[in-house]
This record gives sequence, structure tokens and C-alpha cells, in this order.
Amino acid sequence: MKFLRLAFLLALPLLTMQFACSKSNDNSGNNPPYTSGTWIVHLFTDSGTDETSDFAGYDFVFATDGKLTATKSGVTTTGTWSARTDDGKQKLELNLVTTDAVLMQVNNDWIILSSSSSLLELGDDNGASGEVLHFMKK
Repeated sequence: MKFLRLAFLLALPLLTMQFACSKSNDNSGNNPPYTSGTWIVHLFTDSGTDETSDFAGYDFVFATDGKLTATKSGVTTTGTWSARTDDGKQKLELNLVTTDAVLMQVNNDWIILSSSSSLLELGDDNGASGEVLHFMKK
């Protein structure tokens, strides 16, 4: 019984560290650059076809608390975003609660190709899809 208790006490800090380190949208002051300001879709391709114009008029905001909003013509759609590392790749999961076919294309588990204070470049984690999503700061 002492062995099990000792094993549990030794494992608890490791489990705590794993979950603490995997949380990406905490409020520790190390927020990713895309959590500042309003963003527009700069490029969206699906199977190599440029569909960027479908997103004309949409403004996106990535809040530091993990909330995501997309607004067009005064209509706001809400959802969530979360970042994590998976298989050594930085990923960004976007999930807007919508039935709008255009916005549903944003919902994905994206690989972060690059991220700066003015440009966020994402690629589909399934390379065969040909989906690319780039946000540019407005």
C-alpha cells in the first residue's frame, strides 16, 4: 500500500506539469500575437482553388480567453480557438458555432506555419487537402 501511495505522490507532479504546459490560452502574459486586434482572411485556398473572396467583409477577433468571433455586416458568430503542440507541430484549432458554409471552412485543426504581429499563416494538418488559411491584421 505504501508503494502505491508513493507512486501516486511521485506521478502527481508530472501529471500536473503535463496539463499545465499543454494549456495554451492562459492569461500569463505570453499571449500569441494573433490575440491582439482585428484580423481578416488574407488568403484561403481549398484543393488549390483560391476562395479568399468568400471571406470578404468578415472581421475575426481571437480573444486571450480562447473565444473567437467572426463579424460581417453587424452579425457576429462566436466560437473558440486553442493552440497546442501535437507531434512536434504548433497547431491552432478553430471552432465557430455556425451552419454558414463559408465560416465552417475555418473550423479545423490547423498547423501554424508562421505567426507574427501582422500575419498568421495556417495550413491543414492533412496536406492532401490543399487548404491554406492566412489571416492578416486589419
